[in-house]
Amino acid sequence: MTTASHIHPFLDALSSDWEQALSHDEWFFAGIIKDVTSRMSASDAFDSIDALVDILIHQSDSTINYYCGALLVDLARRSDTSELPVGLRTEWNCVESHLADYLDILGQLREWYRTK
Repeated sequence: MTTASHIHPFLDALSSDWEQALSHDEWFFAGIIKDVTSRMSASDAFDSIDALVDILIHQSDSTINYYCGALLVDLARRSDTSELPVGLRTEWNCVESHLADYLDILGQLREWYRTK
């Protein structure tokens, strides 16, 4: 199983009519995130972080940035380590930039990974 496949339900949601889904169910992404992370091992979560970082840094929609950030926080916690995955370490400044409007999420990531 590839690392992106672990977050495949989240990726499917991004390519669906997520705006309509959110208008009908404000917990649409929260449910998907919970479902995705609850079935992962710590190593699967760690391995999925870089795939999600790649998705996040290529987003231009601020709502999607938020939900990518929320999933990123959950993956970090599920990974059960504060070790920065290579892709996240490499793209840290870009991740911070994409999450700059969501200081709660950015703060949780900074705290988890003990940065700034």
